[in-house]
Amino acid sequence: MILCARAFGQTPEAWPLVEGKFGTAWDARLGSLAAAARQEYVRPPLTVECWAKLDSKERYNILVANETKASATHWELFTTPRDGILHAFLPGRKPNHVHTKVDIADGKWHYV
Repeated sequence: MILCARAFGQTPEAWPLVEGKFGTAWDARLGSLAAAARQEYVRPPLTVECWAKLDSKERYNILVANETKASATHWELFTTPRDGILHAFLPGRKPNHVHTKVDIADGKWHYV
């Protein structure tokens, strides 16, 4: 995946970094990163993985997503407010949601 330097209009050297699981990590509380569109992100089969450390259950946490919700090729990994439970949303698929019972918004690192 190639990440772009659009975050806050800054160069990568100015990005907000914090202590991560392995060295430094992007502080997603301050914004998001975007990758150039690729067919590999749209066509199944698809494998998505990431390390995530979520400190809040106040709102939805979107970990990884493809396209906007209006797109026919949208999908996302997210947690729900109040409980921090991890879910996958795959519109147009059956089932269109995959639900776990795992709270990952607990301030610890999780491999998703």
